[in-house]
Amino acid sequence: MKKYTWLWLFLLVLALRALLSAAQVELLYSRLIFPPIRVLQGLISSLSPVPLIYLLLLGLIAALAWRLRKMGHKGLFRVLVSALFSLAFFFLVLWGLNYQRVSFQKEVGLVAHPLNEEALQEEFEWATRQILESRGKLTFVMDQAVPEFYAFTALEKQIYPRVKSVIGAWGYPVSGRVRARMIYPKGILMRFSSTGVYLPWTGEGHVDAGLHPLNWPFVMAHELSHGYGIANEGVCNFLAYQVCSTDPDPYIRYAGMLYYWRYTAYEMRRYCPVEFNATIETLPEGIRLDLQAIRENSAKYPDFIPQWREVVYDSFLKSQGLKEGIMSYETVLVLAHAWRKSVGSLQ
Repeated sequence: MKKYTWLWLFLLVLALRALLSAAQVELLYSRLIFPPIRVLQGLISSLSPVPLIYLLLLGLIAALAWRLRKMGHKGLFRVLVSALFSLAFFFLVLWGLNYQRVSFQKEVGLVAHPLNEEALQEEFEWATRQILESRGKLTFVMDQAVPEFYAFTALEKQIYPRVKSVIGAWGYPVSGRVRARMIYPKGILMRFSSTGVYLPWTGEGHVDAGLHPLNWPFVMAHELSHGYGIANEGVCNFLAYQVCSTDPDPYIRYAGMLYYWRYTAYEMRRYCPVEFNATIETLPEGIRLDLQAIRENSAKYPDFIPQWREVVYDSFLKSQGLKEGIMSYETVLVLAHAWRKSVGSLQ
């Protein structure tokens, strides 16, 4: 019985998750149990000069080596299975149950509807005006790419309190500290079609070291939002959008809105190609060079297995209760439009 401990614990958590309603998970786990976990992880993270993921990996390797030395190679399969179930158990207990909490829209009362063609063009035009305005406030000339970028640690110091303020303003608990860490080697996430990741086992958000610096503000805000118990990818994108679009610093606003603009541009290219091409031709050379620099940088880290990544990650998100799966990232447009409509700032 003892050798199946982690399996039974994992199944127990799954059973509890199945029995509890979203309202019960919200009240008992997300607002009562998770905040102290967040505080404890924040304290541990603040004491470590290096990302905790490296220490976690070293710990796992040492533990596996010790178990194998004790049990011999014949016990390799059992050790690996036990390790996987222990990681799955702690994934759910330390953060993963947040997938089952009350939806963001329902919790905050934000009424969001799919965008029609007119609403999509409104969003694209608004995002275009934002990048033009914020880019114009930078000291760099408009006919060249941005030549200088914020250091990662300096950016974290500016982004973190804004993320905490934005999430807190929506009525969510923001106890404890969440760290944003840069993860190496470069491209380790990008080669799997990802730019950042939040690890429940360490309580830290991570940004791929190979990512172009202009992408850092949005991705950092997204991963920090995960740290406060927001599991839905589209909602984290929306919170990152809100953080960046309202930041008084023109660099953060430009970099963040350029990331969001690319979401709108992708949809415009699909549904309104004529209007999209007309807008692209009018963009200043500097913005087009920034976009080119981002594309060229991403090309350095092509996906290993893009088809499998989408299938696996899509299945994982759906198994956690996100019906949209990987498409949940795109809901940022719907939420952003609904939020600006609710506060009367669509112009």
